[in-house]
Amino acid sequence: MGSLHKQYCRVPIEVRDDRGSPGPNDILADFHLHPWNGSPLSPDDLLSKNQRFSIRIQFDAGCRVLKYVPFQEEARPGEIYERQAKTWHLVGIVKPEDKATGKVTGVKP
Repeated sequence: MGSLHKQYCRVPIEVRDDRGSPGPNDILADFHLHPWNGSPLSPDDLLSKNQRFSIRIQFDAGCRVLKYVPFQEEARPGEIYERQAKTWHLVGIVKPEDKATGKVTGVKP
């Protein structure tokens, strides 16, 4: 029959990442909702040509929250995090050589 308990989420009012500060012309973040459960970041979300922000936050109807830090102008991997138990956990990277295609490489916990 399934669970009668329904999970509810609150949309964050503010998201902070104090690891660096963007330039005055940079878009700080893309923050958006997918109205279905279990939604991954799409390939278009990860393509280097679409990176006009410092971070991308995506959440879905199942209360899953993902964060992508592209490090667009740096020769280091982009990082994909999932919010779990009030902390960010690294779940994937986009290697520098894969930034043009947005190919994700999983990481071990």
